[in-house]
Amino acid sequence: MHRFTLSQLSYFVAAGSFGSLSEAARHLNVSQPSISSAIGQIEHALGYSLFTRHNRFGVRLTAEGRQVFDQARHILALVDDIGAENAPSHSEPSGQVSVGCFDPLASLHLPGLLRSLQATFPKVNVRYEVLRQPALHEAVLSGDLNLVLTYDTGVWEDIPSTAIGRVSPFVIAPPTHPLAHRKAVSLADIVDEDYVLIDWPESKEYQLGLFSVTGRMPKVVAYAPSLEMLRGMVAHGFGISIAVTRPAADMSYDGHPIVCIPISDPIPSQRIVICHSEARYLTRASRLVMAHIIDHFRQAS
Repeated sequence: MHRFTLSQLSYFVAAGSFGSLSEAARHLNVSQPSISSAIGQIEHALGYSLFTRHNRFGVRLTAEGRQVFDQARHILALVDDIGAENAPSHSEPSGQVSVGCFDPLASLHLPGLLRSLQATFPKVNVRYEVLRQPALHEAVLSGDLNLVLTYDTGVWEDIPSTAIGRVSPFVIAPPTHPLAHRKAVSLADIVDEDYVLIDWPESKEYQLGLFSVTGRMPKVVAYAPSLEMLRGMVAHGFGISIAVTRPAADMSYDGHPIVCIPISDPIPSQRIVICHSEARYLTRASRLVMAHIIDHFRQAS
């Protein structure tokens, strides 16, 4: 029977998380030899290597090490959460919660949400990452993220999710465009117009899929690597586009106006979802953060 101390497991998990013995030591405020010793004792007990060493103190988890890492992280989360279920309702939650957010949603929602979480749960360290959907999907499957906030683009069927809001796609155009003063436009109205397409695989697929009702594809004249660049290119007359994320001001970053036009076709709205990892135990802090995010979006709708 293998026996490890919680300290050894926490040192190992820190090294795996940071990919560096020196960074793990700095984070835990212990010496780097203490980290090395803890990992060595676990490796000796198991009979195989958990890391490959590279650079000076850099480390990378082996295939076996990744399995032990996930198990150790789960054990530490369970230990941190002991008694939480029976804790007084007024007691403050503590610990760390990792939240991933899809890029367009992050710019619009994440700063205010982080401030609200900080005020509500001052002892909870919310670590966040802003990523594209494939990276978010991989991170939540592996357990690197506790929670993910994203649009439901069809890649989340294998992960538990909760719908927390809906948005409808709309056309964006410069004010000088012939369609800019219409109360609504159909996809057939815009399919032959110069079109700026967002250059993200999942978003491209979604936008191009909308045009299937016309039997044709839009006339793509330019690609934008970000939502901010897309809005700027539209504002400067490169073409029109479709978006689902609408910032508070209808203008580009450099102050040029944009017109937002509803789409008259019966297009299903896009769900905003919060997903959680099955590879990581959801601690009390994670569950409370998740509930707070759900409430935040539902109050805003």
